[in-house]
Amino acid sequence: MKIRIPKEWYDILVKIAENKKVKLSDLIVSIISSPIEECLNLPYMNSSTYKHINITINNIYTSSEIENKLRYFLFCR
Repeated sequence: MKIRIPKEWYDILVKIAENKKVKLSDLIVSIISSPIEECLNLPYMNSSTYKHINITINNIYTSSEIENKLRYFLFCR
């Protein structure tokens, strides 16, 4: 599945994936699939630049649901 996320979010997620020594797509799948509502409470940032990435996940979630879960994980919003 191809999703579109803001470039700044992408950079943060890449850094987290590097620190955890996992692939970015695996990190995103674990964030989305986790029943625990974990969040980092970072200051919110808007973006005008977006990045398209491919993740392997069952089509349980739409791209907007994935974006909402990532937003909550990063910013608690």
